[in-house]
Amino acid sequence: MPPSLPIRWLLVSAVLHAACSPTNSARSPTKDGAQDLAQAHRPTRIVLQPGPADGKDTFIHSGSRSRRNNYGNRIELTAGAWTAGDPFVLHGLFDFNLSSVPAKIRIHEARLALHAELTSMMWRMGNNQPPGHSTLSGSNTFSLRRVTSPWQESTVSWDTKPSTTPVDEVVLPASKAPDQNYLDIDVTGLVQTMLDDPQNSHGFSLQLVTEDPYRQVIFASSDHPDATLRPRLEIVLEGGE
Repeated sequence: MPPSLPIRWLLVSAVLHAACSPTNSARSPTKDGAQDLAQAHRPTRIVLQPGPADGKDTFIHSGSRSRRNNYGNRIELTAGAWTAGDPFVLHGLFDFNLSSVPAKIRIHEARLALHAELTSMMWRMGNNQPPGHSTLSGSNTFSLRRVTSPWQESTVSWDTKPSTTPVDEVVLPASKAPDQNYLDIDVTGLVQTMLDDPQNSHGFSLQLVTEDPYRQVIFASSDHPDATLRPRLEIVLEGGE
């Protein structure tokens, strides 16, 4: 026998109540839903600051007695021009492992931090120059370029230096003091290209714009004993802001 009319109304009421219940899969916005939405728009940041075991950085030296030398375990990351009998040039090389960044992604921004290195005098001990950057003969404006061929930290030298490209290079202003840090360098374009073209991207090259003697920038490398001074790259993924 079919149910009576009142029972039918009770069944319809129960179905409507279940459809409107917050526990239903098509639930209306709740506090939890708002939290999920906030989570979806929370910035996604990847911070890279490697140490001696996993860092990859060095500098190369054009001097006739040093052009075959490797400086992969030094605490300095430097670019400059100086003299030691003959003039020579220095370029820095450094790379970050970007494997933690999702493939084929657009990034919102990438910021690089470099700290001045103030404990090493290197070859300047006889020049009455303080440690740190030098503008003794003029501006030490420098650039960051993308490295386009492979290199190894433990073997690279001036004679085997990798190729670089000035496309999308970042030019930094001259230092105003020997201990100046560069803590908010916008390298978004360079890093995006590195992610888009990993086969031809092998880190950064650091070099002076004008390579006249007695100009230099000198930063802490990933081998520096003070972990807070090592090169740091922060990447914010697109859509995270």
